[in-house]
Amino acid sequence: MKIKISFAIGVLITSLFLHSTTIANRYDATNGWEFIAGLGFGNIDNMLDNDGLTAFKRIGAGKQIFYKYNALWGLELGAQDGNQMRLNLSYDEKMALGDTAVQTYISPAIDLLAQVKKRVSGGKKPTIAYLKAGIAYRSLHFDRDTINSLQKINPEVQVGFGKLLSDHAMLSLGYQGIFANNIGLTVYSDGTARVKNIPTQHGGLLAFTYFV
Repeated sequence: MKIKISFAIGVLITSLFLHSTTIANRYDATNGWEFIAGLGFGNIDNMLDNDGLTAFKRIGAGKQIFYKYNALWGLELGAQDGNQMRLNLSYDEKMALGDTAVQTYISPAIDLLAQVKKRVSGGKKPTIAYLKAGIAYRSLHFDRDTINSLQKINPEVQVGFGKLLSDHAMLSLGYQGIFANNIGLTVYSDGTARVKNIPTQHGGLLAFTYFV
């Protein structure tokens, strides 16, 4: 799965920088604002059964800053839903923690992304390739005080394609990944536990963007 994702990202990056056409219509502007609303579906690692599978909503606001290398560059600030799940435990871990399911809650994520967009097809309603990369702030909490909470900043990538519907609107579909290591759970003999990381989450995102 990681190889396929890395290959897809590599292909899109190559397309972004080697395609010779320029962004048309409002994408020639370097001072525009954009507002994004989207729906996604993805998975959070280290959770029990299908608990990690989750639908989420995302909103964001972006600013196009400059045009260079036949592409439009900018920044985006966004936020999206968290999720409540049960942690995946071995039999021994579950017994040591009281033989009950451990409920976890990942709070809504806030992210700051650098973005680049480039036209990859012609016509009055061209297709736009995009790549966004930056950081996401998340926090992890449990249903008991015998396991520590965490706040982490993790790397994030979004990559995909959008179709311009008009000079002011675009519909896009892409991949989103917020990357981290395994949760790193350690259970102690006194019934307490510690985690080291907030799990990786990845999924697909369908978004509508309005350009001002």
